[in-house]
Amino acid sequence: YEIRNCDWSSDVCSSDLEPARFNSTEFIARLNTYAQQDMATYQYLLGAAVMSFGTDLFANSVLPTLCPVGSYINSADGLCVACIAGTYSETPLSMSVRDCIACPAGKFSVVAGASNRSTCLTCPDGTFSSVIGANTSLVCQDCGEGATSVKGAQSVTSCVCKDGYYMSDSRCAVCDAGYYCSQGVRNGCPGRNEGKSSSKAGSSSESQCFCRPGYYGLAQAWSNGGCQSCRAGQYCTGGLDSQNYAAASTCPEFSYSDPLATSVDSCTCQASFKKLHSTPAQRSFSVKIGRAHV
Repeated sequence: YEIRNCDWSSDVCSSDLEPARFNSTEFIARLNTYAQQDMATYQYLLGAAVMSFGTDLFANSVLPTLCPVGSYINSADGLCVACIAGTYSETPLSMSVRDCIACPAGKFSVVAGASNRSTCLTCPDGTFSSVIGANTSLVCQDCGEGATSVKGAQSVTSCVCKDGYYMSDSRCAVCDAGYYCSQGVRNGCPGRNEGKSSSKAGSSSESQCFCRPGYYGLAQAWSNGGCQSCRAGQYCTGGLDSQNYAAASTCPEFSYSDPLATSVDSCTCQASFKKLHSTPAQRSFSVKIGRAHV
């Protein structure tokens, strides 16, 4: 329909007719006839006229209302049909169900007759949905234990392991002790293979690696020596202090220890000295010259 090039009084269309020839009275009368006989054609012509000339053309006329945004004209009976949930239409004067746009994968909508794409809600992080035109949040599938995703993820391939987990047999597994896991990759703590370091299960950073008992230093500073073997005369409990450092402690006076000692109990009195206190609650040494005070 070429609204601007039709002489509605004679029902003749010609490409050389000027817009001034347009007879609004005849056009509105013809629209009223279509409204009673062919609603689909009526809606189409009315929509075309509004887009061409604006609504002022019909200011003094009584005509059936246009289908609202979020709906379309059913070609079978000319009635307005709301876009189903999971779709929306921002197009005024929609003439076909094809004007109802489906919410993309990763989104869903429970609103029928939606007139704005904002009604398509995003699946939360940690989920995904490959369904187009979804009308329920049930399409948002969980990525599974230890996995996450960005909001609106559209495929299970968008799910990645959380920090502290790594990919194993197509699933995210908790990071083992002695390792740290980031971005789905498992990495051994520096010195782990030599038995010098370890970490708690679920660790996500190298900074969580610590020296094992019998060693001291910084496990993560492997390029600078990492965990060092505890020397004779010292004991090393391992682990981390407030500065992320495993300290080496000197055995009490007049006592000694073998290398790799793990606690003060590993310290032994030198000859002619004896240990006065050895209970777990009192680990400090009191030594005495044995031969002078037997």
